[in-house]
Amino acid sequence: MATETAGTAANVATEKVPGDLGDVDVIGTIHDTVAFIGDELSRNTLTHYIVALAIAAGGIALIWLVKGVIARLACRWLASVDKHQVDNEMAQQVGLTLVPLLYIFPLYFALDTLNFSQTPHRVLMFLLFVLFITRAVRFFSSLASFVTDTYLRRHEQSIDTIVGRTLSPIIRVLFWTIGITIILDNMGFQISSLLAGLGIVGVAVGLAGQTILADFFGYLVILLDRPFSIGDYVSAGSVSGTVESIGLKTTRIRTLSGEVVVCPNGDITKQNISNFRLMYRRQMNFTFGIAYETPIDKVRAVPDIVREVASTIAKLSIDRVFFTQFGDSSLNYEVYFTVPGRDLVEAKGVQQELMLGIMDRFAKENITFAYPTTTMYIANPDPLIKGDTRA
Repeated sequence: MATETAGTAANVATEKVPGDLGDVDVIGTIHDTVAFIGDELSRNTLTHYIVALAIAAGGIALIWLVKGVIARLACRWLASVDKHQVDNEMAQQVGLTLVPLLYIFPLYFALDTLNFSQTPHRVLMFLLFVLFITRAVRFFSSLASFVTDTYLRRHEQSIDTIVGRTLSPIIRVLFWTIGITIILDNMGFQISSLLAGLGIVGVAVGLAGQTILADFFGYLVILLDRPFSIGDYVSAGSVSGTVESIGLKTTRIRTLSGEVVVCPNGDITKQNISNFRLMYRRQMNFTFGIAYETPIDKVRAVPDIVREVASTIAKLSIDRVFFTQFGDSSLNYEVYFTVPGRDLVEAKGVQQELMLGIMDRFAKENITFAYPTTTMYIANPDPLIKGDTRA
């Protein structure tokens, strides 16, 4: 009875599994897999495994113990690259992404001491290679972000948040694309054919969205070349105002009258841009005229009078004052002066103070400002005087 039961159990164990698995012998497959793993493991002695484990564990432990030193060395090197200012958090991040990358080398040397057949050895090496590529991409992405941050710091006193939000994802996408391409090439895919296909798609997309791509590349030019930043007062073509936002496609500028002008980035980068934030002084000028009846000595004294008035006003430097023109009804003068700083409102206030001071002095010197006048000369006034109306 026991013999029949055992035989029945054996028949059940060796019976094909019905259903979705079809004719697959699950028990046999598991048995073959276990046997294959056992054969592969038996290729190495216990001593080989102990040596491999010692190499891997020892290398990882050594790197873990000195990771603080590695991070400090990385920060010191990055500090030597950036002479101006180092973002300690970013430098530390670069150092910490380097340490996991170093962990892979002990694993590689440990695996290299073991003897496996070709297929398992290639699978293990490929997995290790994928791990190396992913860690390397993270490290170089952090390093590239630091280099970009350093470049922007050297060209700007402060970095807009939008720069970090935009450039960091672009850098990561670029490095991950390179890493995935390397992995696919190692797996045996025809990368050249894939790139050719992507190139055709890129050309089609580029032709369909030339304006969008031009605006996007204009955005990158604005971020990297830094012709202006958010908050700057700029003049680009016919538009003048304060930059409120820099987007992927457009830049928004608020004019002095209050409206917001949406400018495509591609158009802005084609214009000559005047950035008034970079001004350290403003040079301004105005003209005025005095009456022709003014005595010649006072005509000569006008430039000195203007300079004396200007000397009493702070934050104002007279560049030149000249008698420039015999006008239709006035003797014309030009005044050029400089106000430190870039504040237009303050400069206009200084100009107003100077002009009021000139009016006050001219009133004391009995110098009259000219206004449009016309003098008519009549050749024979007698008939008009006598009231003769004959033609």
